Amino acid sequence: MALSAQTPRQQPPATMEDFLAIPAADRWHEFVDGQIIQRAVPVCEHGYAQRKIGAFLDDYDGPEGKNRPGGWWIVIDSEVDFPQFRRRLRPDLTGWRCDRMPNPPKGIPALRPDWVCEIISPEKRRYDVVEKRLYYAEAAIPFYWLLDYERASLTALQLEGDRYIELGEAGLQDAPRFAPFDRIEIPIDRLFPR
Repeated sequence: MALSAQTPRQQPPATMEDFLAIPAADRWHEFVDGQIIQRAVPVCEHGYAQRKIGAFLDDYDGPEGKNRPGGWWIVIDSEVDFPQFRRRLRPDLTGWRCDRMPNPPKGIPALRPDWVCEIISPEKRRYDVVEKRLYYAEAAIPFYWLLDYERASLTALQLEGDRYIELGEAGLQDAPRFAPFDRIEIPIDRLFPR
């Protein structure tokens, strides 16, 4: 059967080479299963929440020290390679336990993170909440947090088997202690400008 002029041609899957051809400074994308997915452009509420959650977790960053828990390397907005799944994702925050990654991450790590946090973008809500949840579970990332500035909430998930279970959801009146960072309280009202 001949194709008519109105029949759209199916694009061949993208390759990692196509993805890497995007200049690094312009690469606000993720590579998932042969697709290059444009990330949402962060708005101020996103950036504020990202900075604040990072600041609350700062005592965990690096080796253990006097009067601080340490034990993690936490980075903001960095690509992580998942070569076994043909994916390169860019979580809003990513953490590795120091006992699994003895030195701070460099370049584009291919070691599975121990924790990721996504700040939900309204225009990419399904991608952050549903699709990435599946990708992170498939990659066996033990903890996944979702920070939602529209709803002013933080949801903490933990991998059990091959799927995430909810550890809890916290709103503006709450100051939860969610694993894996349960040695500190996170006052939710301080994560969002009001």
